[in-house]
Amino acid sequence: MHTTSEKYKHKSIPITRCGRPGCIAFYTSDECHFCDAAKEILRIAISNKGLAENVLHEINASNPEALFRFDHYRGLPAIRVCDKTITGIPDEDAINHALDCISYKMCFEDVT
Repeated sequence: MHTTSEKYKHKSIPITRCGRPGCIAFYTSDECHFCDAAKEILRIAISNKGLAENVLHEINASNPEALFRFDHYRGLPAIRVCDKTITGIPDEDAINHALDCISYKMCFEDVT
């Protein structure tokens, strides 16, 4: 039996030691009207924190082949920073706080 990491390590989205698709994930869909704005806010926050762009992993929940799904009832766009999820167009302070918290975690890694 494969562990989550072994099962998906050949896919384009790397798996962290805790079994998540990257430390920072952006969930979108083909029908998402606010995803571009949300992603831009997130990209700017990541850049302002001095993090590399490759820490962000985009997951299209509309793709039937997507390995990681996001419950649509919770709303898209959605940003997951470690164990915190922000839905809709994110508040800049909420994103900055989540990014600050993740940078202090011992498990934070760039798994590209």
